[in-house]
Amino acid sequence: MADPGTEGLARLGDDGELIVSPLPAEQVPAEADTLAEATSARLPRVQLPALMIEVDQLTGFSEEFTHAGGAQPRNPDLTRNVYASLIAYACNLGYAGMADASGISKDALAWTSQWYLRQETLRAANTRLVNAHHAHPLAALWGGGMLSSSDGQRFPQRGRSLTARALSRYFLDEGTTTYTHVSDQHSTYGTKVIPTTWREAVAVLGRDLRQPNGFAARRAHRRHRRTDSCDVCDLPLGRVAVLPAHPRHRPTSALHVLRWSQRVIDLADGDPSKGNFVFGCPLALAFATRAIARYCLGHPGWRNDLRHGLTMARNTDPASYAALVTYSYGLGIFFGVVRPDDHAMREAEDALHIAERSGDDLAFVWARMTLGIALVHRDMAGERDRGNKLLTAISEVLLRRGHNLGDLPLVEVYSVRENARRGDRDDAIPIMRAAIDHLIRGGQLLAWGVPATGVLAETLLDRGARMTWLKPKLRSSG
Repeated sequence: MADPGTEGLARLGDDGELIVSPLPAEQVPAEADTLAEATSARLPRVQLPALMIEVDQLTGFSEEFTHAGGAQPRNPDLTRNVYASLIAYACNLGYAGMADASGISKDALAWTSQWYLRQETLRAANTRLVNAHHAHPLAALWGGGMLSSSDGQRFPQRGRSLTARALSRYFLDEGTTTYTHVSDQHSTYGTKVIPTTWREAVAVLGRDLRQPNGFAARRAHRRHRRTDSCDVCDLPLGRVAVLPAHPRHRPTSALHVLRWSQRVIDLADGDPSKGNFVFGCPLALAFATRAIARYCLGHPGWRNDLRHGLTMARNTDPASYAALVTYSYGLGIFFGVVRPDDHAMREAEDALHIAERSGDDLAFVWARMTLGIALVHRDMAGERDRGNKLLTAISEVLLRRGHNLGDLPLVEVYSVRENARRGDRDDAIPIMRAAIDHLIRGGQLLAWGVPATGVLAETLLDRGARMTWLKPKLRSSG
């Protein structure tokens, strides 16, 4: 061990505890201070609105702020109002303060914010900034964009909020955590407000399964990631519980899923919260993935696993419950082992309501897709129409946000199936074939390719039966 007087090294104290002395402060040369002052003096003093306009001219980020209803803008001052709304939020001025500073009415600012400043438009605009920053030659001096750091900052909350939680360690009343992902080029490519009581790795997994749009952000997140508050033994347990059945992370066979799932169940030893680094209840997810492996292999006991997992996850975090419903009913209905009965519909509806209230994007996408899949398998035309609308909306969300793109071909297949049922088979079949080709090229033939191929075969058979029925009619009418 190091000498007690040595700085920057580890040593044992008198009571036997490990002590790591702080590193000595780095001395900045006087020449560096002089150079910094000279450089600062050369920089012009720029007003924030002027800087925003210049950056927009270089990146075009304002083009991403589209109307929530799809309307085309007719107000010539719309871009100016978007700038003012962004500054009002960024500087915490509020509508009244920004109205006094800019001369733009509070109503105009409120209307612009309501219709144009949404999570998806803000994310898309930020992606443009990140990519432009990555392409700048000076950014390479800081890093290659292959390393990222993720951390959460806690802020007190006034008023009522579904995300705020009471935690006396940080707040007198309630507060939230803003979880941020920063690349080694010092660009912030992802931010999400999460409950302070959550394990922060829930946000990390969200970015694992939901890659951001854009080259720089994808590179930073796919390579290496540093997170605070990591519990080393929890990381494998949490990730093992959720990733095996996801198409992009699936193992080579159901036997691997079965072994992984059983390993998590054994490690948890009956404790639902053990290893909750990623999800609130890894044990529940492990029961669901074991059920999937069991019914794929023809082993008994999968129904009990599904029921046990759903019961356990219902009282945990929204991401766990949404994942359980997706694994239990979404995958089960896909592969024909679970019927979309009334009980399944109630579970899917409950999962969607919980995901909506939680504000968790990943949980919301999973729950919405599961409900859509369940609805398009129902017998009533009205329910199938609702399911088709949900799947169409999910396709647009996945394309716009650039995440879960591995799920998109399957969603498209089910979305056009209802059009085929209405008689538009000639247009639907090429779309289905193109989606299945995409799944095959992506190595997902034995995952999403199975239900997608089943839908295509069913549609082709329906078209053949229709043609067989029509030929005698056509001859008799001739």
